[in-house]
Amino acid sequence: MRKLINCSDFTCFDFETTGLSVHTAEIIEIGAVKVRNWDGIECFHTFVKPSKPITPEVTKLTGISNNDVEDAPTISEVLPAFMEFIEGETLLGHNIEHYDLSILKRIAAEYNLFVTNDYTDTLSVSRAFLPELPSHSLEALCDFYEFENVEAHRALSDCLATAEVYRCIMCNVTGNSGRVKKKKKERPHRPAFSEQTQALVTLKGILSGITCDNVLSEGEIFYLKDWLDKNTDLEGNYPFDIAFREVSAALADGVLEQCELDRMLDIFKEFLNPVEAKAEHAETVDFSGKTICLSGDFETGSKDEVSKKLENLGAVVNKSVTKAVDYLIVGEKGSAAWSCGNYGTKVKKALEMQGKGHHIKIIRECEIFNTFAEV
Repeated sequence: MRKLINCSDFTCFDFETTGLSVHTAEIIEIGAVKVRNWDGIECFHTFVKPSKPITPEVTKLTGISNNDVEDAPTISEVLPAFMEFIEGETLLGHNIEHYDLSILKRIAAEYNLFVTNDYTDTLSVSRAFLPELPSHSLEALCDFYEFENVEAHRALSDCLATAEVYRCIMCNVTGNSGRVKKKKKERPHRPAFSEQTQALVTLKGILSGITCDNVLSEGEIFYLKDWLDKNTDLEGNYPFDIAFREVSAALADGVLEQCELDRMLDIFKEFLNPVEAKAEHAETVDFSGKTICLSGDFETGSKDEVSKKLENLGAVVNKSVTKAVDYLIVGEKGSAAWSCGNYGTKVKKALEMQGKGHHIKIIRECEIFNTFAEV
């Protein structure tokens, strides 16, 4: 298994566990973030119910209590989804070579699964390129690069912090000596995660984690409600508003009924692939006199070529999503730069506008192949 350095496409992962022994520790939280060209595009997050109670020492370190994991899925329920998430990925993490990967390999082997991913350990990278540092802990590296790991010792927050540390190191390594450039006044180059993007990716990871077993529990909903209450600055963003509304309505009477859990499960799963869930189904569309916006990459040609086809059909092509846009057409190839996973900011804006009653419709490229073929 190769240990790769200076790779901008990877999946960063982290476990919170019941102890420090790679031979006996159980996983109580999984966090993972897929990164493409230094942008976080998709994440995975879930609590995991261990076979034994969490000790007060672990709760003090991580903030994860027995109440948090009481209704969480077991590792046997979570592992297949996580293994699928990291399949074929180069893995990144801090001290994963001797800890997280060892635990993952041990547990996976119990279910006849095998971990063969390439990986990079930021602990080894830090020791190689920052030998002068007295400590190479994740906390020390965050301090060195002057940014805050908001929820240290929580899986998803540690993933984002590790990805930032890795990029900071790589962006400051010279091509000749392989040493870090010392800059007294300039701050290191930071990854392109905005705080809002990080929060929305985190929300998607939470939703992915609590729906991966196709069952929602009361504990998962209370955990989600607590997270939503702490992140109300996301108001106005998709899918925060809908999630907040649905969870608040379900908890208004203090009782969660099964029909409410089932409804939220369906809605939350739609959030994970909104293009598929919200796209209009129409094999042909009359684009004459309509205003169009394009998102992603297209099977039928470049964006310029698709724009010309639409203009030949009498459409007006906008570069951005506005109130004037009638149709947002989403390319079948998607885009590696989409910050929200399988949809981008244009789709997000269109979904938010739909929620406010605007007429904009979302169409997948595959739905209108016939229309393009006529041009």
